[in-house]
Amino acid sequence: MQKEDGVFNMWLDSVTSIFSISTQAIQRAFVTNMPRLLVNPGSPQQWEIPLKQGTTTLGRSPACDAQIEHDSISGTHCQIVVSGDTVTVKDLGSTNGSFLNGSAIDVMTLVAGQRLQLGSVEMELIADPPRTAAAVTTSAEPRRAAIRVATHEAPPPPPSAPAAYVPDEYSESPEAPAACKYHPKSVARYLCPQCQLHYCELCVATRPGGERTGRFCRMCSGECVAMNVQLIVPVDRHANFFIALPSAFLFPFKGGGLVFLICGALFFGFLDFLDRYAGLFSIGLKVVYGGYLFSFMQKIIQTAAQGSEEPASWPDVTEFWQDIVQPFLQLLATGLVCFGPAVFVAVWLRVNPFAPGDNDPMKATAFLATLLAGAAYFPMAVLAVAMFDRVFALSPTVVIPAIARVPLEYLTVLVIMAVILGIKAASQYAATLLVIPFLPTFLASSLGIYFLIVQTRLLGLMYYARRDTLGWFK
Repeated sequence: MQKEDGVFNMWLDSVTSIFSISTQAIQRAFVTNMPRLLVNPGSPQQWEIPLKQGTTTLGRSPACDAQIEHDSISGTHCQIVVSGDTVTVKDLGSTNGSFLNGSAIDVMTLVAGQRLQLGSVEMELIADPPRTAAAVTTSAEPRRAAIRVATHEAPPPPPSAPAAYVPDEYSESPEAPAACKYHPKSVARYLCPQCQLHYCELCVATRPGGERTGRFCRMCSGECVAMNVQLIVPVDRHANFFIALPSAFLFPFKGGGLVFLICGALFFGFLDFLDRYAGLFSIGLKVVYGGYLFSFMQKIIQTAAQGSEEPASWPDVTEFWQDIVQPFLQLLATGLVCFGPAVFVAVWLRVNPFAPGDNDPMKATAFLATLLAGAAYFPMAVLAVAMFDRVFALSPTVVIPAIARVPLEYLTVLVIMAVILGIKAASQYAATLLVIPFLPTFLASSLGIYFLIVQTRLLGLMYYARRDTLGWFK
C-alpha cells in the first residue's frame, strides 16, 4: 500500500510541475510590459499615454495617435517607436524641439524613468513591472490531493514625499532648479541627504530595497530623495499679436538701432540722390535700390516670424543675382499683382490720378476701388513672398485665405500702415520747407527707414502669433 502511495505522489508531483511550467509560460506569453508615457508627472494634471507596439505619433493635430493640447507642441511633434522592449523617440522637425534630460535630440532611445520634454511639456517613460510567477501549493493528503494556484502581484512602492529645495554650491541660483553635479545642463531630480549633492536620473543607481525612491547615491550608497522641481516656462511675449504690437515701434532702436537708422538713412539717401542724377544708370540703380530694400524687408520679417528679438542687420550681398536681382524681381512682381489692375483701369478708363477734378466720377470711383483693393492685398502679399521666398505666394489662393483667417490682426496692420503713410507724407512735405541742403532728404530717409522697419516687423509678429492659424508650412 505504501508503494502505491509513493507512486501516486510521484505522479502528482509530475503533474504539478507540468502545470506550474505551463502557468508560467502562459503568463510570459500574455503578461508583457506595456510602456507608457506619464504626462506632467507629479502634478495634478498628470495623465498617461499608452504606447503600442510599433509607431505612436504625438502632437496637437487630431490626426496624431496621441493628441497633446499645448501651445509649445507642434501639429505632428514626434513619434515613439516601440520594438519589443526598446522604445525610441524621433523628433519630426518640431518648432520647439524634443529634449531628453535637458538635451535636444533628433532620434534617441528612451529608458524607463527618463524624462522626455516636448516643447515645454514634460513626460516620463514608465514600464509596467512584470508580474511575479504564480505560486503553486499542494496538499498531499493520502489518496486525495488539492491543487491551489494563488496569483500575487508585486505591490507598488509607496510614493515618496518630495523633498524641499535645498540649495548648494552646485545650484545655478537659489531661485532656479538645481543642476546635476555631473551634467550641469540637466535639472537635478534627486538629492542625496548625506552628501548634499544633486543628481539627474542618469547619475543615480537604481536597485530594489529602497524605502523612498529606490534611487541611491553612487558616492555614499545612501538613498536619495525626490526633488520638488517646478519648471517655469518662460512667457512668450510675442504669442499675442496685440500685446507684442507696441514693441514694434521700439524695435528699430534696440541694440545699436539708432546708429543703424542713421547709417541706413545715409545709405538710402545716397542711393536716392544718385537715382535722381544717374541718367543712363538710373535703371541699374533702381534695381540695386529696390532689390536691396526688399531683401532688407524680408530679413526683418523672417527674423520676427521666428519670435526673435534680434535687431535688424544688413542683408548679405555676396551673390548679386540671388541677393539683389531676385528680391527686385519679387518686389516688382508684388507691385504688378497688387497695383497692376489699378494701372490697367486708369489706362482703360482714361483716369488721371494726378488731376482728380478732371475725371468722370464713376470712372474715378472704379479706379479708387481697384487701388484700395490692391493696397489691402499688398501687405499680406509681401508677407507671403517673404516667408515662402517664391513669387507663386502672390496667388490669391494663398493670400486671400490668409487674410480671412486673421481678419482682426490684419485689419489692425492695415490701419497702422495707413496712419504711417499719412505721417510720412506730412513729414516729407514739412522737410521740403527746410532750406538746409541734403537735410530734407536725410530726415525723409531716416523716417522712411524707421517706419519701414516698424511695418515689416508688424507683419512678422502677426505671422508668428498666428502661424498655426495660417498653416502655411504644415
